[in-house]
Amino acid sequence: MRVSMCSKRLLDKGKEASRSITTLTNSVRERTRILQKLAGTNWGATPQSLRTIYVSFIRPVLEYANPVLNLASQTSLGKLDRVQNAALRLVLGALRSTPIAILELETGCEPLGLRRGEQTVYAQERYLRTGEGAPSNIMVEDFATQQRRIKKASVLNVVFDLSRKYSMPTDRAPLPVPTCTPETPPPVTSLYIGPIGRKDETCPLAMRALALETIARFGRECAIAYTDGSSTGGTGNGGYGIYFLWPDGSTTRKCGPVGEWTCSYECELTAVTECLRVVIEKQREGAALPSVVILTDCRPLEDQEAKT
Repeated sequence: MRVSMCSKRLLDKGKEASRSITTLTNSVRERTRILQKLAGTNWGATPQSLRTIYVSFIRPVLEYANPVLNLASQTSLGKLDRVQNAALRLVLGALRSTPIAILELETGCEPLGLRRGEQTVYAQERYLRTGEGAPSNIMVEDFATQQRRIKKASVLNVVFDLSRKYSMPTDRAPLPVPTCTPETPPPVTSLYIGPIGRKDETCPLAMRALALETIARFGRECAIAYTDGSSTGGTGNGGYGIYFLWPDGSTTRKCGPVGEWTCSYECELTAVTECLRVVIEKQREGAALPSVVILTDCRPLEDQEAKT
């Protein structure tokens, strides 16, 4: 399997998988020390906060180019497992004699090998759902007809081993390809509603007036969605809520939990995602929506949307 676009830090020509694993473990060492500083015996952050730091700050480095890491030996992959096990002990304040299965159950963190296999299967499914004639689809289909080697020479070797273990679908629907016609302009992201400062330094009446003025700028033909998401202490028991005001005057409310271990950003992201799903379902029902306005108070989410 040839990879045309990848990071030179991990997949330079001639670099062995064991050296790539060593690079990942060295790069995550400093981050683990930060987690160790925050975890104290008589003081420090709560286990919920420490888990959030690990999941969002340390584990993504261990899972960098996760499907490609399947080519590494079990000895090399064991280095990544040891990093996660040490981090989970810090999260729970557990002893070294604590069984690994208990650490994973108490923190809700799956084994890295299980997540690696899951992401590898997801990658194969994306390739097969790109449609007939797509380069990625042809690559996977041709590999299935080639003679298999005993030694792992491609990520697809692992994929076919997992396909025999799990019941994979055979009637795959192609992935929808979004199109932007001249009649459908691209979405516009607005980061500010007016000349206001920090939230805790601005008069609530001024903030309310600017918010109402912003909403009034949109015509009654627009569908307006109010979204919000939050979690307890920013680390757990998160949820989201959506309130839709449709052009015909009807309303739609939707809310739900996000997870026991989550952050406020993920809750805000879930709210916007569910908002888009409601819009798609409304369009499938035949509703005419000239434009949709999504209002959110999550600045990092707006910054990310503006970049993409």
